[in-house]
Amino acid sequence: MAFSRSANTTTSTTPPSGISNIPVLLSLPKFLDSTHINRLENILCYIQDHPGPNGLSVLIYRDTKNDDVFVLTGDWYGNALELNTDDSIIAKAAKDFINNKLVIFLDLMRTIKIEQAQYYFSLKKDDIVLEEVRTAINKLAGPGFIRDIFSTIIQTPAIRKIEPLNANNIEAMIKNDGSFEGDLIIKPSRFRLFDENQEEHIPLYVELLR
Repeated sequence: MAFSRSANTTTSTTPPSGISNIPVLLSLPKFLDSTHINRLENILCYIQDHPGPNGLSVLIYRDTKNDDVFVLTGDWYGNALELNTDDSIIAKAAKDFINNKLVIFLDLMRTIKIEQAQYYFSLKKDDIVLEEVRTAINKLAGPGFIRDIFSTIIQTPAIRKIEPLNANNIEAMIKNDGSFEGDLIIKPSRFRLFDENQEEHIPLYVELLR
């Protein structure tokens, strides 16, 4: 296996190994603000703790033809990490992932037949939490899939509730009441784009920041 731990993530360049056509890191898609919450009315949603503003991004690409694995690490904005010189919290989390969790993720990817995916982790105390899984430029894994498939190998987001949105719970969320207090991210149970025709590929995820 060959591992590439850092690369230019802003343009499609040849990675250090010399193999072309390796994917590059993509920034975490933008979330919609609270003014869009009514778009989720009558849709079954996962109501989760908000992941925060930044974290670790890991792209894993399995070149099954050559039996190679390439790993790119960065932040949520597509900025690559240079693990040999970077001592930031995110870089330390990346090193820990590569040393202790990469093989487990590779085994799972082989089992569920995923050749490439980009994972977005938030940093919580001494551990990382898998917040999003990007399987294509215009697609994130649904929250139920993340919980059901990945919770056996990594911590996944705390889920406040799973329920259809209606006038009552939308009002409670906006008012920051009860079980809806604090920063939240609200996701449809089935992944949807805000607008199928937009080039930005914004998911129909609404964030509530207090």
